[in-house]
Amino acid sequence: MSIPALVEDTLRSRAKAITVLLGIAAFFLLLATIVALVTDVPSAFTANVTVPTDRTVPSGASPIEFLVGMVYGGLAALTQFVAILVSVFITAGILPSTMERGTVELYLSKPLSRARLLTGRFVGCLAIVALTTGFFAIGMWTIIGLETGVWNPAFLSVILTATLCFAVLYTMMMVLGIATRSAASTIIVVFLFVYILAPILRNRQGWLFAISENRLYRSVMDLLYYIFPKPEEIAATANALIGGQSVSWMPVWSSVLFGAAMFAFAVFLFERKDL
Repeated sequence: MSIPALVEDTLRSRAKAITVLLGIAAFFLLLATIVALVTDVPSAFTANVTVPTDRTVPSGASPIEFLVGMVYGGLAALTQFVAILVSVFITAGILPSTMERGTVELYLSKPLSRARLLTGRFVGCLAIVALTTGFFAIGMWTIIGLETGVWNPAFLSVILTATLCFAVLYTMMMVLGIATRSAASTIIVVFLFVYILAPILRNRQGWLFAISENRLYRSVMDLLYYIFPKPEEIAATANALIGGQSVSWMPVWSSVLFGAAMFAFAVFLFERKDL
C-alpha cells in the first residue's frame, strides 16, 4: 500500500468532518461575499476606520492598503487558531483507531511497513489541515482582493504556517497516541502544552525568571524554550509577512527540528509496539 493510498484512506476516514468544515467555511465565505456586494467596503473603511495612533502607514502604502493589511493580519491569526484547534480534535483519534485490533492487522497484512503506515497517516492529517485552511484562506483572499483592490499574496502564507504548526504538534500527538492509544489523553496533553506551557516558556523572562535569579535555573528555562515547539511564534510569522516586517526564523527551524525528532521517536515506538 503506497503512501498516496494511505493519505487517501486517511481523508476518507474523516470525510464527514472535512465536509462539515468545508461547509462552515463556505458559509462564512458566502456571508463575506454578501457583505461585499451590499457594502462599499473601501468607502466604509475610509469613513469609519482610522489608523491606530501607535501605528504608522508604511511609506508608499495608502491608508486603505494599510487598513486592509490589518484585516488580513486579524484573519490570519483567527484562521490559524481555529485551524489548529479543530484539527487536533479531528485527527487525535486517527492513530489510536488505526492501532485497534483487527484494523492494524488488516493494514499490516499487506506489503506495508509500520513506518510507511505511520508516514501515510501523518501526511494524510497534514492534507486535512492544508485542504480546509487553504479553501477558506484562498476564498477570503479572493473576496477581499476583488472588493478592495488590495491583493496581498503574503496572506496565503497562513496556509503554510497553519499546516507547519499542526505538523509539529501532530508529531507530539503521534507519540502520545502510540503510547496511550487514547485520543482524549492526546487532546488534553497537546492543549495543555499549546495554551499553558508554551505561553509560559515564551514569556519566561517576565514570569519564570521572577521566581528565581539563579543562573542555572534560568538557563534551564531558556533551554526548554528553545527545545520545545513554538506554535504562537510560527503563527506570528504569517502576520509578519503580511505586514512586510522582518521575520525571525529561529522559532520555525527549531520547531521543525523538534518535530523531526518526535517523528523519528514515534516511528521507533510504533516499530516496537505490541499490537
